[in-house]
Amino acid sequence: MNKLYSKIAMIFVALVSTIIIGCSTGYSPDYDEVLFPAIPAPGQATITFFWPQMSAATDTAPIAMLASNGELSLAGGFATGQKGVQSVTPGLYSFAIGGDTSIILKADLQPNKYYYVRIDPLPFQSFPNYTFVPVSGEQIRKDPQLINTILNCTSVLPNFYGEEWFQNNYKKLENYLFHPARVIELPTSYGLDQPI
Repeated sequence: MNKLYSKIAMIFVALVSTIIIGCSTGYSPDYDEVLFPAIPAPGQATITFFWPQMSAATDTAPIAMLASNGELSLAGGFATGQKGVQSVTPGLYSFAIGGDTSIILKADLQPNKYYYVRIDPLPFQSFPNYTFVPVSGEQIRKDPQLINTILNCTSVLPNFYGEEWFQNNYKKLENYLFHPARVIELPTSYGLDQPI
């Protein structure tokens, strides 16, 4: 009987340790850390999605990107304390975020501009749901803490498992993009001339 209790205690400790470590690092198995982010090519537009560190959050927020040519791709996905940087050809884009709410972000991304969008979990939801919060250059200039928040987020890129999730949820994300419940506009004026 003592051996049974010992095994149960060991399993419990291992489980709790895994949960604590997973929460504190913000690591998502669908995404890998980027040690050396790519420098955008001249003329590209750059958009950064970031989810500030929140110790209680353990979910992942995947984002799909629809280009004006109709191509749907995975823009990235993040756990708390992570960010993803996309450098794209300037133009019109729509972004949908995973979860059960079809909130999309529309953006006319300009060449040689840098845009920042915060990911916020929606409160009082029974399932993980998120929204986009565009951040203006003025907000960034006036708030050093916001700059630190963005800089301290770990850069990540989708790995094989993230791409697999995207393929499995392609139709759902496509439906969100073409039939949104709410559209958030990213003002063109929010673009910065330099990255932070």
